[in-house]
Amino acid sequence: MSRRRRKPPSKGGRPCKFADLSVLVPLVAAMARGAHPDHAARAAGIGQSTLYRWVALARAGDPRFATLAPLVEPRPEPPRQEHLWESLFRNNG
Repeated sequence: MSRRRRKPPSKGGRPCKFADLSVLVPLVAAMARGAHPDHAARAAGIGQSTLYRWVALARAGDPRFATLAPLVEPRPEPPRQEHLWESLFRNNG
């Protein structure tokens, strides 16, 4: 009696949308403008949890998501403008 060959294991799931330019371009553009990740995900037409998973993979060094790595690093906050107004009105009092 011959042995039946086993079917190779399935890779499972559908392909990642990150490779799709219609998703990647609006996502990267929104994040480069400094949009909140939730808004960037909405602009790209993906779920927020998907974006956060991609960001985690980018931070972990996954080369497939290297495009996101520089976009998700914390940026210094811009200088506040309040001190300018306070100094203008304080001296003219």
